[in-house]
Amino acid sequence: MRTVEVVLVSGDGSSADYDEPTAMLNWLVEHGVPAERVVRDVAGLDTHDTCVRAREVFGVTEALPAARAGAASS
Repeated sequence: MRTVEVVLVSGDGSSADYDEPTAMLNWLVEHGVPAERVVRDVAGLDTHDTCVRAREVFGVTEALPAARAGAASS
């Protein structure tokens, strides 16, 4: 079994009042994920951009799909 080394959270982080990646980071930390294992992408404005940026900006070569936020928070 392999373990997750880093969690990439991506979303709109266009302002201090609206910052999806930081909200995700905070939730993960509150639930036991070390903050240093979470990388924020504040420019993932849609799924396609997030996938392209994961590969080209963050060097992601392998990913595990995650549940959508609404389903994960239920």
